[in-house]
Amino acid sequence: MKLTRYKPFFSINASYVLPGIGVSTQGISVNAVDISDAKMYDLKLKPKYKENTATVFYEGTETPPGVPLTSEPAFEIVTDEYFYFGVNLSDKEKIKKLKFYSAPAVEKEIGFPLLYDASVKVLNGPAVLSPREDVKVVLPLFTFTALAADTGITAGYASLEIRDEKNVIADLGILPVQLNDKKIDGLTAKPAFAFSVDASRLEAGIYTFKVGNFSKKYFIANKIDVSNVVSLVRVLKNNFLQYKKSLADKTFTLFELQIPSA
Repeated sequence: MKLTRYKPFFSINASYVLPGIGVSTQGISVNAVDISDAKMYDLKLKPKYKENTATVFYEGTETPPGVPLTSEPAFEIVTDEYFYFGVNLSDKEKIKKLKFYSAPAVEKEIGFPLLYDASVKVLNGPAVLSPREDVKVVLPLFTFTALAADTGITAGYASLEIRDEKNVIADLGILPVQLNDKKIDGLTAKPAFAFSVDASRLEAGIYTFKVGNFSKKYFIANKIDVSNVVSLVRVLKNNFLQYKKSLADKTFTLFELQIPSA
């Protein structure tokens, strides 16, 4: 008889530091977004949540029967996959006392939520969780604006190029646009090119938007609700994030996010 054994696959733990109080987990939660919930169900993964932690278990079969030594995944993921989790603080007043960004200019540029990459980069390497301060999280419908002075373009029209993380062009059929008209935008308007972007058919991910010499990276939060999260963590399942199949091995990959005090 085959017996199912759920083993921890990876976990995300979030906390913050307040002056005079120290490390706290009060009022902080970590939850998978809807598209990742659906993906995990299909891939035989089951998330469980505590106050400040999300732990993802994989469904396995005890092998060999009778005297089991391992839990073999019911569905082993062999391609790179991303899983997305939102980090939320129920008391938003605490945000004012925390340092999410390396500098105020970065905070002003990218705003909330802040995107974190969580991955294991080498075989048997540590779990690494790092902020992406070069990426702004946006919904699929937005306006991309590039100042003419930043693009190096002297012509009256400009085209927008979009590439994904593998440097493959994402063609959204966006037509070239004209330099803004001061008669419409006002005499104080800086010369710029503004593109109306509908990226709703793109998968969630990081894309580079480029006009002439100017480029900027966006995380397109397609089918992801980011309205109530301060951070968005994306966990990369690659060859280095491994199943700990041995029943004697109680360890699993832990990504720890600790937000320091301001």
